[in-house]
Amino acid sequence: MLVVVLVGLEGLLQVGAYVVWRSERAKVPPPAPAADSILCVGDSWTHGMGSSDHARFSYPAVLQQKLQEFGLSRWTVINGGQSGQNSRDVLSRLDSQLAEFRPRVVCVLVGFNDSWSRPLPWSTAAEPADFSAYRFRWRLPRLLAWAAGAGATKAPVVAGSRRDGPDWQP
Repeated sequence: MLVVVLVGLEGLLQVGAYVVWRSERAKVPPPAPAADSILCVGDSWTHGMGSSDHARFSYPAVLQQKLQEFGLSRWTVINGGQSGQNSRDVLSRLDSQLAEFRPRVVCVLVGFNDSWSRPLPWSTAAEPADFSAYRFRWRLPRLLAWAAGAGATKAPVVAGSRRDGPDWQP
């Protein structure tokens, strides 16, 4: 009976992950030929998950808006974020994104998912991957480890992250 429940729970987690992946999946438009591009890579924070409209309120979308407001319309901001990514996932996708978009600037915001997904060590012989397809991952073991406290670590506090230091002065 327990096996049936666990298999059913894993199936439910897979369906949920697929639905989220399918709803968030969007073809990134290529930058204009004469444009300089900024590639933003990372996890759901980059993608804009949690905002009321990730196409308008993700940090890459806001950056694009601010650049246009300042008259820098030659810059195109590309949102290469994907929910659920850990640092290894972002690193494994980076070469293909660099080749595809040829950015002048890359912004990286990743790491929060590392606290619960425990990425495997990186190797130069990393497997090539098709990033346009849904990627199956076992979700139940990670969920159980997180629930048991094995993967639930607090996000590190960065020294000097308060906004009253000299870097934050006008």
